[in-house]
Amino acid sequence: MQLLVRFNARLERLCGAAAALCLLLFTTIVFIDVIYRQALGRPLLWPSEISVSIFVWSVMLGAAVCSRRKAHLVVEILPSLAPGIDRALRMLADVICLVFALLILWTGTNQVLAGLTRFTPMMGFPLWPFLVALPVPAIAMMLFSIEHLLTGSPPATTPDLAAGEEGGAS
Repeated sequence: MQLLVRFNARLERLCGAAAALCLLLFTTIVFIDVIYRQALGRPLLWPSEISVSIFVWSVMLGAAVCSRRKAHLVVEILPSLAPGIDRALRMLADVICLVFALLILWTGTNQVLAGLTRFTPMMGFPLWPFLVALPVPAIAMMLFSIEHLLTGSPPATTPDLAAGEEGGAS
């Protein structure tokens, strides 16, 4: 169990860093696109296709991080319940998240397989690297949901886990 928690902590950091990098790349590419289009009057074709894909990667990786931290938007409609009922409802939510991640994995994998022989319309890039943005983060979401089901809650101190591992606890 502790192995899964440590693995997921590292996976969460990797997903977070990759999402941040994707967001940085997205911003840079859009900036270049605006400069070429508005200042130089010479629009480029590739930035629109690449930036959309990178943005999707950023969103999906960020969603995986949020799923581990249980940081997604929550609307509480039920009053405070008995601890047993509350725990059962939280487990139900984790099962639903796991099923949702499985569906993303399934449909994303089908999209990737269909995209192996397809290319983007403007530049003719292979389509599959853009489509992998669905199943790869879905695997992380599945692992995080399994961790929540096994531990009963998200890690209380996700940032401290990272600091503890760097201090020689790994």
